[in-house]
Amino acid sequence: MSPAGGRPGVGSELGRREFLAATGLAVGASLGGCSENRETPEPLPEVTDGDWPMVHRSRTHRRTLPDASAPSSSPSEVWRREFDPIVNRVLSVGDRLLVGVGASLSTYETRTVALDPETGETLWDRPERLGNAVVDGTMVRGGSAVVARDLEDGAVRWRHETPTVRGGVHGDVTKSAVAYPPAVHDGTVYVAVGAPTDIRPSVRRGGLPRVLALDLATGERRWTYRFEEGTEGVLPTAVTVDADRIYVADRALDPASGEPVWRYRADADRPEYAPPTVGRDVAYLYATASPFVAAVDAETGETEWRTDAVPAGADADCPVTLADGRVYCGGVALDAGTGDREWSQWEHAGVHAPVGERTYTVRRTDGLDPVAVAVDAATGEPAWKEQLLPEFDHSRFLEPPVVGDGRVYVAGSEANQVSGAVAAFE
Repeated sequence: MSPAGGRPGVGSELGRREFLAATGLAVGASLGGCSENRETPEPLPEVTDGDWPMVHRSRTHRRTLPDASAPSSSPSEVWRREFDPIVNRVLSVGDRLLVGVGASLSTYETRTVALDPETGETLWDRPERLGNAVVDGTMVRGGSAVVARDLEDGAVRWRHETPTVRGGVHGDVTKSAVAYPPAVHDGTVYVAVGAPTDIRPSVRRGGLPRVLALDLATGERRWTYRFEEGTEGVLPTAVTVDADRIYVADRALDPASGEPVWRYRADADRPEYAPPTVGRDVAYLYATASPFVAAVDAETGETEWRTDAVPAGADADCPVTLADGRVYCGGVALDAGTGDREWSQWEHAGVHAPVGERTYTVRRTDGLDPVAVAVDAATGEPAWKEQLLPEFDHSRFLEPPVVGDGRVYVAGSEANQVSGAVAAFE
C-alpha cells in the first residue's frame, strides 16, 4: 500500500469566484504517536477547554479535552429536557448548549434550541437547522446546501447550493448532492459533497464526490477538488483539517489549492471510510465495511501500521478517537504507536470522548436500552453505567456524548422518532 499523488486535471479546479447572496436560510489530548519521542501536540487555538463547537469537537476529529475537568466517579443526572420530535445533534459553545431538534418521520421542520448548560433552561429557540460547526460567531452546516448563519440572531450570511445528481434505475431521479459536515480553519470552510445515499449506487451523472473550499465570511468559492472517474458512488465523508493538509476518505489535499498530496491504496475495492482523525504527523484512517485502521504518515501517506482487529460498521459515520497514546475504535483500544490491541469491550462499542483516566460513550445493551458508559481508559473495564430515558421504549441515541467542565451531555430519541431528550450528568 503506497501513496499516489493525483493529477491536476483530476483534482483541483481553480474556477471563477462565485458571490453567494445572503438570502434564504474542534482539541488534541496528549498524543502517543508512532514513536515514543513524538512531541505532545498543542491544543488547537480555536477550541477552548469547555467548548465542543464541531460535530467531532475539532477540525482534527480527536474528540478529546486535554485539560477539562472530568465528571465525578459516579455521575448523577443534573437535568433533562425532552423535545418533540427528535434530537439529532448537540454542540457546546461558550455559555450555551446548542441542540438540533428534528426532522423526523412525521415532520421536516427543524429547530435550534440554545440551553443554559448549568440548568438546561431555554435561552432561545429558532426555526433553523443546527450547524455542524460554530466558529467566530458563525454557524455553518451541510445538507442540500452549505449555509452560514450568524449565531446570535440567526441571520443568513451566505448560502452555497450543491450540484444536482441524476440516478435511479432509469436515470430519471434528480436530487441535490449532499454536503457532509464541514470543517473550518483559518477563515475557510472545507466541505465534502457527494451523491445522496438513496441514489448513490445508481448515479448516472453529476455524482463525482468533490471537496469545496469556501470563504467563511462571504461564501465565495476558492477552489473545487473533484474525485477521479469511477468514484461516483463513493461516500466522501466529513473533511478533517490540520495546519498543513485536508483529509477526506482515503486522501490528503493541499488546503491552499486543493491539489492532491497523496492517496492511500487499500486492498479492498473502494472501501468506505469514516472521517479521518489526525494527530501530530499521523493520520488515522478507518475503513468501516471491510474493517481496518491504518496509521499513515500525514505528509507522505506512507503506511506506519495497519490492523484488522477492529469491528465492522461500528459507528461508520464517526472517526476513531485519539487520546493519550490510544486509538479508540468502537469497543477496541489500540496502541497509537504500534496498532497493537490494548483491550476490547465489545458491549461498549460506541464513539468515545476521553477525559482524564476515563473515556465516555453511549451504547445499547442486549435489550436495546441505551446506556451512558464510562470505562477505564487503560483497561477498558466499565466504571459507570446509566440507563437513559428508561420511560421510552427502545430509545435510540443518535449522537456520541459531549463532555466538558465536569459534565457529560447525552442526547437521543425514541425508536419511532416522535420525541427525544438531552440529559446532563455530573
